[in-house]
Amino acid sequence: MRFLPHSHQSEMIQWLLDHEDAALWAGCGIGKTVVSLTAISNLILEGECKGALIIAPFRVLATSFVSQVERWDHLNWLKLANMRTPEGQQAWEDASADCYLVNSELLPTTKSV
Repeated sequence: MRFLPHSHQSEMIQWLLDHEDAALWAGCGIGKTVVSLTAISNLILEGECKGALIIAPFRVLATSFVSQVERWDHLNWLKLANMRTPEGQQAWEDASADCYLVNSELLPTTKSV
């Protein structure tokens, strides 16, 4: 399917492309996943980066990112690696994926004092 971003999505994509250390906080159903993947795709295709580490809640990684890559024509070429699987860990070692998916629940946390 062809992705035709809404104006707010185009603005979010541009924000991510313009800011080296950008992040998105937006409500449910706004299109954060397709926006993020589109920005990552653009950066890879322009030679600005080789890939991305995506940190998100487990359910989002397990469903949203995979389904969005499958849904949109401009993202079909992206190779995702789920770091919870042996295949994903191998892809990390081989640097053979474009996006490495890590769920935030597995990240170590520190206690604030």
